[in-house]
Amino acid sequence: MKKEFSIGLAVFAACLLILISGSWFLTAKIAASSNALKIKKSEIETVYARWQDLAQSQAELQKMQGDLEKINGVFVPPETPYDFINSLEELAKLSGLNYEINLVTLGPQDREKTMTFQIEFAGSFNNLMHFLRYLENMRYYAQIEALQISEAKKTGPEVKTDVPGGGISGLITLKAFIEI
Repeated sequence: MKKEFSIGLAVFAACLLILISGSWFLTAKIAASSNALKIKKSEIETVYARWQDLAQSQAELQKMQGDLEKINGVFVPPETPYDFINSLEELAKLSGLNYEINLVTLGPQDREKTMTFQIEFAGSFNNLMHFLRYLENMRYYAQIEALQISEAKKTGPEVKTDVPGGGISGLITLKAFIEI
């Protein structure tokens, strides 16, 4: 009976050892799988957060797209400056100035891409002031570099004879910014 009890105890100990070893092995596998799932979850959360940031950035870009088009609209296209020149001519006509517009330079100047125009004009001082106001409010981004005014001269654009109080003539150097 002692022998059977010893054999039974040995079998019981062996089964208990196998059960404990198996449980430990399964617990280790479950822990490793759990850690792997935690890492995957963290990676997915990071990707999702980045995706949300990207979606938000795209929405902001869409909002700014209209503004960007408006901003690009104020620069003179370097290949086709005709609209800008036509605008200058229209402003000079609206203000009653006699004018002549010349393109002086095209290209980068002072780290900025610009076109420089010289507008030789003749008319009254009021005509000039109207032209300058129109120029200030035109849709293109332009900057007056120099303004020279003198009593009307006979060369260049002719002064209308009906200008009260005599006329003026002069030269405006205008820098227009072009698209990059």
